[in-house]
Amino acid sequence: MSLKMKNIVIWTALLIYVIGCKKAEFGYNMYQPTIEDVDSLSFSAGSNSLIADDKATLQFVVEAFRRTQTRNGVGELKDTMVSMDYTLLPTESVKVYANGQLVEGMTFKTNDLSVGQIKFEAQIGDIKSNSHTVTLRPKQVLPAKKTVDVIFHVLELEPTDLTYDPLTYQPIQPALLSKAIVRLNQVFNGDVSNDPNRGNMNIEFRLATKNPAGAVLASPGYNKVVYNYTWKANQAPTSIYQLADFTKRINITKAMQWDSTKYVNIYILPFGAGNTVGDNTPKYQFVGAEQTAIPGPAPMLKVIQNTSEISKNTFYETYGVGVNRNVFFPGGDRGIDIAVYFGRYYGVMSTRFTNATLNYTDYCDDTRKFNSDKQVAGLLKVSKEGFKFLSNNAMDDIRNESLRNTFTLDQVNRMQAVMAQSPVRKAWSLQ
Repeated sequence: MSLKMKNIVIWTALLIYVIGCKKAEFGYNMYQPTIEDVDSLSFSAGSNSLIADDKATLQFVVEAFRRTQTRNGVGELKDTMVSMDYTLLPTESVKVYANGQLVEGMTFKTNDLSVGQIKFEAQIGDIKSNSHTVTLRPKQVLPAKKTVDVIFHVLELEPTDLTYDPLTYQPIQPALLSKAIVRLNQVFNGDVSNDPNRGNMNIEFRLATKNPAGAVLASPGYNKVVYNYTWKANQAPTSIYQLADFTKRINITKAMQWDSTKYVNIYILPFGAGNTVGDNTPKYQFVGAEQTAIPGPAPMLKVIQNTSEISKNTFYETYGVGVNRNVFFPGGDRGIDIAVYFGRYYGVMSTRFTNATLNYTDYCDDTRKFNSDKQVAGLLKVSKEGFKFLSNNAMDDIRNESLRNTFTLDQVNRMQAVMAQSPVRKAWSLQ
């Protein structure tokens, strides 16, 4: 028999052996959870409060656990609770109750304010979860409509600069500014959110159509500014641009300082989202006889008596909105989102704290604050109060995962107060 024929016989024999093996000898059954396996449930309504307007919505967070045995370091068996996927159970195995009444689905909304509070809890089989009590809030009284004209000072690197790379450099086109404004209005007005504490600023940000001299802009809201190495304090070829290089130039260049009572000046700076573009929060406020001072850490919202107390020669730091350039190139199907910068500009603060700032407050009771040192990735967070929720506030850390599509009612009220009381946030008109 030839070598080739021997190989054919061997491979044929192996194939017959494999086919002839019994399924039981090689079968592997994946674990399939059952209702009887559930030993413990964890439940969160996703928020401690809910606006009763039939749109604001709670998103429930349910976690199921089963008991199993594992061996410790010395080989001893011990009981351990492990997470199980309850969605693999038969349909509607998970039941959520609101004040004892079965809720349809895993969300809840209402327009009935009369009950005041609702106690929610979940159940699978005979196993019940902890309860989570939610306080109902009256629906928002819509504030008067405001209109804000914005001008983007788009800083573009000069093509003759030594650091300019024609293969990778992407200029910011006016169409990207339009997309940013559309999204900005959606977030500020709560158009893309059903958050349980969703607020509506009733505001319209629009691209400026004319410059301060009254001339019509070729592209609304677009003012191109070309920069090069001469802007750098350190002009060595290997040096990199610093934020101070740009703020200094802005503060001495009148052409980059459009009338702060008529425009919001936005500066698109060549830095990534992980780099600061300045803490441009409102630093001044007037407090009238019938008004209450807006709280905030120094130097935010310092109480002053007249505009002569406002620092001079700091136009960018006082009136400017700094935006990281790479926000306009988000990648994938993500949108261009600049609401976090505008939120800071109008006086609301981050929703995150760290291990070093455990007593942190943003002065808004209805925001869900979380420790970013413990929760870097993923939409599911644990609030300062200990309940779990899906992260979606506009003031969540831009570097961490969040839907970032919501301002809460308390945040809206804070921004409205800032616009009314801060002399450096007057670039708006009533419509």
